[in-house]
Amino acid sequence: MTNKERDDILITLLKGFNNFQTALDEIRSELKNMVTKEEAKKFATKEDLKKFATKEDLKKFATKEDLKELRAEFKEDLKELRAEFKEDLKKQKEEIVEDVVNAINVVSSITYERDAKLEARIISNENEIKELKLAIAN
Repeated sequence: MTNKERDDILITLLKGFNNFQTALDEIRSELKNMVTKEEAKKFATKEDLKKFATKEDLKKFATKEDLKELRAEFKEDLKELRAEFKEDLKKQKEEIVEDVVNAINVVSSITYERDAKLEARIISNENEIKELKLAIAN
Protein backbone atom coordinates (compact mmCIF):
# COMPACT_ATOMS: atom_id res chain seq x y z
CA MET A 1 0.00 0.00 0.00
CA THR A 2 1.33 3.36 -0.92
CA ASN A 3 1.29 6.46 1.23
CA LYS A 4 -1.28 8.10 -1.03
CA GLU A 5 -3.69 5.14 -0.70
CA ARG A 6 -3.22 5.10 3.06
CA ASP A 7 -3.85 8.88 3.24
CA ASP A 8 -7.02 8.49 1.13
CA ILE A 9 -8.31 5.83 3.50
CA LEU A 10 -7.56 8.00 6.55
CA ILE A 11 -9.26 11.00 4.95
CA THR A 12 -12.33 8.87 4.18
CA LEU A 13 -12.41 7.57 7.77
CA LEU A 14 -12.14 11.11 9.16
CA LYS A 15 -14.98 12.32 6.91
CA GLY A 16 -17.13 9.39 8.06
CA PHE A 17 -16.33 10.12 11.71
CA ASN A 18 -17.21 13.81 11.23
CA ASN A 19 -20.54 12.85 9.63
CA PHE A 20 -21.21 10.46 12.53
CA GLN A 21 -20.40 13.20 15.05
CA THR A 22 -22.74 15.65 13.27
CA ALA A 23 -25.59 13.11 13.28
CA LEU A 24 -24.97 12.38 16.96
CA ASP A 25 -25.11 16.09 17.81
CA GLU A 26 -28.39 16.44 15.94
CA ILE A 27 -29.87 13.48 17.84
CA ARG A 28 -28.76 15.01 21.17
CA SER A 29 -30.34 18.35 20.32
CA GLU A 30 -33.60 16.61 19.36
CA LEU A 31 -33.57 14.66 22.61
CA LYS A 32 -33.19 17.91 24.54
CA ASN A 33 -36.38 19.19 22.84
CA MET A 34 -38.37 16.12 23.87
CA VAL A 35 -40.57 15.88 26.97
CA THR A 36 -38.76 15.54 30.27
CA LYS A 37 -39.89 13.29 33.11
CA GLU A 38 -41.21 16.30 35.02
CA GLU A 39 -43.22 17.45 32.02
CA ALA A 40 -44.53 13.94 31.47
CA LYS A 41 -45.81 13.88 35.06
CA LYS A 42 -48.09 16.81 34.18
CA PHE A 43 -50.01 14.57 31.76
CA ALA A 44 -52.73 12.11 32.80
CA THR A 45 -51.80 9.79 35.64
CA LYS A 46 -53.11 6.28 36.23
CA GLU A 47 -55.73 7.75 38.55
CA ASP A 48 -56.79 10.18 35.84
CA LEU A 49 -57.11 7.36 33.35
CA LYS A 50 -59.31 5.41 35.78
CA LYS A 51 -61.88 8.21 35.48
CA PHE A 52 -62.26 7.51 31.77
CA ALA A 53 -64.47 4.78 30.29
CA THR A 54 -63.60 1.26 31.32
CA LYS A 55 -64.20 -1.95 29.42
CA GLU A 56 -67.39 -2.39 31.44
CA ASP A 57 -68.54 1.09 30.45
CA LEU A 58 -67.85 0.34 26.81
CA LYS A 59 -69.91 -2.84 27.01
CA LYS A 60 -72.94 -0.68 27.82
CA PHE A 61 -72.79 1.02 24.42
CA ALA A 62 -74.77 -0.24 21.42
CA THR A 63 -73.53 -3.40 19.77
CA LYS A 64 -73.80 -4.33 16.12
CA GLU A 65 -76.95 -6.30 16.90
CA ASP A 66 -78.46 -3.27 18.66
CA LEU A 67 -77.67 -1.10 15.66
CA LYS A 68 -79.21 -3.68 13.32
CA GLU A 69 -82.40 -3.65 15.41
CA LEU A 70 -82.48 0.16 15.39
CA ARG A 71 -82.01 0.20 11.64
CA ALA A 72 -84.80 -2.35 11.16
CA GLU A 73 -87.11 -0.25 13.37
CA PHE A 74 -86.14 2.87 11.43
CA LYS A 75 -86.91 1.15 8.12
CA GLU A 76 -90.30 0.02 9.45
CA ASP A 77 -91.11 3.52 10.72
CA LEU A 78 -90.08 5.00 7.39
CA LYS A 79 -92.27 2.49 5.55
CA GLU A 80 -95.26 3.45 7.75
CA LEU A 81 -94.60 7.15 7.20
CA ARG A 82 -94.52 6.62 3.44
CA ALA A 83 -97.82 4.74 3.56
CA GLU A 84 -99.42 7.50 5.67
CA PHE A 85 -98.03 10.14 3.33
CA LYS A 86 -99.44 8.32 0.30
CA GLU A 87 -102.82 8.07 2.01
CA ASP A 88 -102.75 11.79 2.86
CA LEU A 89 -101.87 12.64 -0.73
CA LYS A 90 -104.68 10.44 -1.97
CA LYS A 91 -107.17 12.25 0.30
CA GLN A 92 -105.84 15.64 -0.77
CA LYS A 93 -106.16 14.63 -4.42
CA GLU A 94 -109.76 13.56 -3.89
CA GLU A 95 -110.54 16.84 -2.12
CA ILE A 96 -108.91 18.86 -4.91
CA VAL A 97 -110.82 16.94 -7.58
CA GLU A 98 -114.06 17.49 -5.67
CA ASP A 99 -113.31 21.23 -5.32
CA VAL A 100 -112.54 21.51 -9.05
CA VAL A 101 -115.73 19.65 -10.00
CA ASN A 102 -117.77 21.92 -7.71
CA ALA A 103 -116.15 25.01 -9.23
CA ILE A 104 -116.87 23.74 -12.74
CA ASN A 105 -120.49 23.07 -11.74
CA VAL A 106 -120.85 26.61 -10.35
CA VAL A 107 -119.30 28.13 -13.48
CA SER A 108 -121.54 25.94 -15.66
CA SER A 109 -124.70 26.95 -13.80
CA ILE A 110 -123.76 30.65 -14.02
CA THR A 111 -123.02 30.25 -17.73
CA TYR A 112 -126.33 28.40 -18.27
CA GLU A 113 -128.28 31.13 -16.46
CA ARG A 114 -126.57 33.87 -18.46
CA ASP A 115 -127.13 31.97 -21.71
CA ALA A 116 -130.82 31.57 -20.82
CA LYS A 117 -131.15 35.30 -20.05
CA LEU A 118 -129.27 36.18 -23.23
CA GLU A 119 -131.46 33.86 -25.30
CA ALA A 120 -134.60 35.38 -23.75
CA ARG A 121 -133.28 38.85 -24.54
CA ILE A 122 -132.46 37.86 -28.14
CA ILE A 123 -135.99 36.45 -28.59
CA SER A 124 -137.44 39.59 -27.06
CA ASN A 125 -135.31 41.76 -29.35
CA GLU A 126 -136.33 39.67 -32.38
CA ASN A 127 -140.01 40.12 -31.45
CA GLU A 128 -139.53 43.87 -31.06
CA ILE A 129 -137.76 43.98 -34.45
CA LYS A 130 -140.67 42.08 -36.06
CA GLU A 131 -143.15 44.45 -34.46
CA LEU A 132 -141.14 47.45 -35.70
CA LYS A 133 -140.98 45.99 -39.18
CA LEU A 134 -144.74 45.43 -39.14
CA ALA A 135 -145.28 48.92 -37.82
CA ILE A 136 -143.06 50.38 -40.55
CA ALA A 137 -144.70 48.23 -43.20
CA ASN A 138 -148.19 49.42 -42.20
